[in-house]
Amino acid sequence: SGSATSTGSFAQGFIADNLGIGHNLTTHSQKLVVKRNAAATTLTAGVMVNLVNEQGAGNTATLRFTGAQQNAYLGYFDGSGASNQKLAIGVGSGGTGNGQVTITGEGKVGIGTNSPSSTLHVKSTSADGYIIAESSHAASSGILEARSVANRDSYVMFREGTSVKAQVFNDSSNDALVLTDGSNSNVMHIKGDKVGIGTSNPSLALHVVGDIQLDDSA
Repeated sequence: SGSATSTGSFAQGFIADNLGIGHNLTTHSQKLVVKRNAAATTLTAGVMVNLVNEQGAGNTATLRFTGAQQNAYLGYFDGSGASNQKLAIGVGSGGTGNGQVTITGEGKVGIGTNSPSSTLHVKSTSADGYIIAESSHAASSGILEARSVANRDSYVMFREGTSVKAQVFNDSSNDALVLTDGSNSNVMHIKGDKVGIGTSNPSLALHVVGDIQLDDSA
């Protein structure tokens, strides 16, 4: 639908007006419309545009979005192995490198890192690394949830570099919330309405196994 002109060879042309490709197209205002009429319930079955970098492995194929202030990029890095096969999004200066958001062939997502080491890896090199769960609905809450299968603990770990300095987790075998330092000592167990220090089975509201020191200092 519409009209199109080209210059040079077919491999090096441009679209001067609206171009429609595909099934049963009507008039449209976009520069390019690709349309099909076929069942497609997977990503591979639904392919309608294929970007190919014929340099092969180790190279990228990228879409560029050009703006007056910044450019943005959506590209695929065709590396060796699933950890190096990456879909990346870059805005501004992020497009000149590896992008600010990365999805690897292993199913890992990196924000601020192009080499995520976990399912979701958020990294900041210039400020605090924040994760915010926010709800603006008056009857709702912002929630962070750690979920495991039955009879498995869920953890929040606090690290300095690679060293674990503290942990908070649910003891699934004891139905208790556990606070501990990096060496799993000085443990506090919260079970029901009881708190245990030095014991995983508190029998009173506060149950301490070991010495207690109380100081009255003015």
